[in-house]
Amino acid sequence: MGLKKIGVIYLLVMLFSFTTKGQEIAYLNKFKIPIQDTSKYAPFFKRIIETQGKERKTEIITTSEQLVYQKVEELGSDSNPISSIEFWFTEEGILQEKTISDLTKDRSTISRFFPNGNLESIIEKKGDAIVSEKYFFETGKKRKKPIIESALPVGGLEAWNIFLGQNLRYPPSAQRMGYEGTVFVSFIVTKDGQMEDIELTNPEENHFLLNQEALRVVKLYTGLWNPLKIDGEVQKTRMRMPIRFKLTD
Repeated sequence: MGLKKIGVIYLLVMLFSFTTKGQEIAYLNKFKIPIQDTSKYAPFFKRIIETQGKERKTEIITTSEQLVYQKVEELGSDSNPISSIEFWFTEEGILQEKTISDLTKDRSTISRFFPNGNLESIIEKKGDAIVSEKYFFETGKKRKKPIIESALPVGGLEAWNIFLGQNLRYPPSAQRMGYEGTVFVSFIVTKDGQMEDIELTNPEENHFLLNQEALRVVKLYTGLWNPLKIDGEVQKTRMRMPIRFKLTD
């Protein structure tokens, strides 16, 4: 009995310490989505959220302890954020982007950087509207806004949706048991418009039958894509497409 009491007291002390620090830890997959079962899905990142007084700090680090994301928020009297500053880094620790936000005025400034540290662009926004924007070459010289042509299936999203409508099948067992959800499928569109490296971004969020069907139908697609172009230069890019399963009455 004495040992049980000591164990309970120790557990309460540990829980109290964890709570007073205001720290939350979650393990994330390669797409930075929280993992519930780390024995089934290997973590790629760890997210740590810590609140101290009027400051909340969020950090995402790799399994090798390299910081890839940091956000520091100033909290108001109601514990909601009133301002924040965010940093995004490569897995080699190179700063890619910084965003400063004044949430009381709904304004933000987004700065992106070249690998050499020079400013690539700076965009000021009011809500979702762009107030001003400036762009630079890697040398630091000003330039016009880049022309970006997003990757799209040949025939556009209409062709993609027609393909899904003709080929996607609601798994009967999942339908019978009432399972719904949106499965996100990620893949790379190569420079020649091929799809490769097809995988789920959120496998734990949906029933496995929905996951299987989403993967099946995306892998079935044989059409080409118009690849990403930036200033006319073709580049490979990673896409994330939703596959929705919704029961009707």
